[in-house]
Amino acid sequence: MMFDKELDENLKVCSHCQHHFPIGARERIHSMVETCTFEEMDADMTSVDVLSFTGVASYISKLEDYQKSTGLKDAVITGIGKIGEHRAGLGVMDFSFLGGSMGSVVGEKLARLIERATE
Repeated sequence: MMFDKELDENLKVCSHCQHHFPIGARERIHSMVETCTFEEMDADMTSVDVLSFTGVASYISKLEDYQKSTGLKDAVITGIGKIGEHRAGLGVMDFSFLGGSMGSVVGEKLARLIERATE
């Protein structure tokens, strides 16, 4: 048995068995950067279905479902934050959004992050 507070203080790692519990992208970012220093980039960028994927459910329908269930627009959150005294570019995938699937938005957001971080 483990208390939530203890699990939170240990960054979602069990102190008894070392099991790593899953955490979302925002929680991961907040565990890494200094408080209130993360500046998210391209937060409103969303995927479109240019290839007209079909299946049991349409790609657009899947995207809408995952956006509602996760509160995310896509599978990655990118931005700049401070880690210690250093500003760093972070791109954090969230597995709960289509298994962290890399579509066009994920690629574009990561490319923009790399360009900005190298500036």
